[in-house]
Amino acid sequence: MLVKVAVVGVGSIGMNHLRVLSDFPDDQVQVVGVADPDARVLAHAVNRYHIPGYANYWEMFAERTPDAVTVAVPTHLHYAISAHAL
Repeated sequence: MLVKVAVVGVGSIGMNHLRVLSDFPDDQVQVVGVADPDARVLAHAVNRYHIPGYANYWEMFAERTPDAVTVAVPTHLHYAISAHAL
């Protein structure tokens, strides 16, 4: 079963999540997008993992419709992003 995963926040923790997700077989996990408001870190993730990048997570959720979301942002932002994902 293929699980489509999106990653919100691609700083050091988010990049670690991307690394781990990329280790799964392609028929099990597909990273469908990453979101981060910092254009520099977003470009790094997009170029390294060849996945669509978004400056805002709500646009990514609407366009990519992930099955699961990794929230790798500062703790005070977890609730808003998780609530929107649900």
